[in-house]
Amino acid sequence: MCKEMGIQQTTTGSWEAVGNAVYQPTHLCAEQLISQHEDYTDMFAIPFKDEDKTLPVIFATPKLHKTPYKFRFIAGARLSSMKPVSVYLTRILTHMKEHLREYCSTIQSFTGFNSFWSVDSSLAVVQNINAMKKVKSITTADFSS
Repeated sequence: MCKEMGIQQTTTGSWEAVGNAVYQPTHLCAEQLISQHEDYTDMFAIPFKDEDKTLPVIFATPKLHKTPYKFRFIAGARLSSMKPVSVYLTRILTHMKEHLREYCSTIQSFTGFNSFWSVDSSLAVVQNINAMKKVKSITTADFSS
């Protein structure tokens, strides 16, 4: 977890948060961070509930299929100070995705070429594979940050 979050041991044996491309250290306390998040929601007139005045907790789930084992890190919380913004962002991105789906559907009606390959569930993946008549092989890929 230290490597994931950019925390290193110094030559004196103490630990130091130096950060990385994903995580940057801060000297703000939890209350200050939550206050900043509340300010962001106010800026966009997004409702902020008292129950959301908490920070997410980071935890890891093991990838047991890797040798040696690796971890998938998740920062999640049912209630958190960034939840109101996340809800609105999800709505915006969902709307954009649906617009792109319709656009690609129009292109497909003229060209017969499907250029939209976003799925909402594993069932949609199975349906897409079953709809492909001439596919000889399928390859998958796994990416990490």
